[in-house]
Amino acid sequence: MRKLIYTLILFAAPFTAMSQADSKPADRKELIELQTKEMVAHFKLDNAAYEKLLEANTVYDAKVSALEADTQMSQGAIADGIQYNMDLRNAKIKELLTPKQYEQYYLFKENSVYNR
Repeated sequence: MRKLIYTLILFAAPFTAMSQADSKPADRKELIELQTKEMVAHFKLDNAAYEKLLEANTVYDAKVSALEADTQMSQGAIADGIQYNMDLRNAKIKELLTPKQYEQYYLFKENSVYNR
C-alpha cells in the first residue's frame, strides 16, 4: 500500500509543479506587472522605462476592461476601441525601444508568456 501511495505521489508531483507554473496570475494588476517585468527583462530596459511601460500597460488594461464591460456597445465597436488603445500602447512602447528592439517587439509578443 505504501508503495502505491509513493508511486502516486511521484507520478503526480511533476503535473502539480507544471500546473502551478502554468497557472494564471491572481488578478489583472499582477498580470500587468508580469507583462511589464517580462518585457523589461527581454529588452534589458532601465527603471525609468519600467515605470513608463507599467503606466502604459495599466492605462491600456483599464481602457480595454471598460470597453469589454460596456454592454451597450456592439462587438465591432469594442474591437475597434481595443485596437485603437492597442495602437496607443504600441506607440508608447515604440518610444521606449530602439528601432531594432521595436522590430523584434511583435515576434516577442508572439512567443511571450504574458504579453499577447
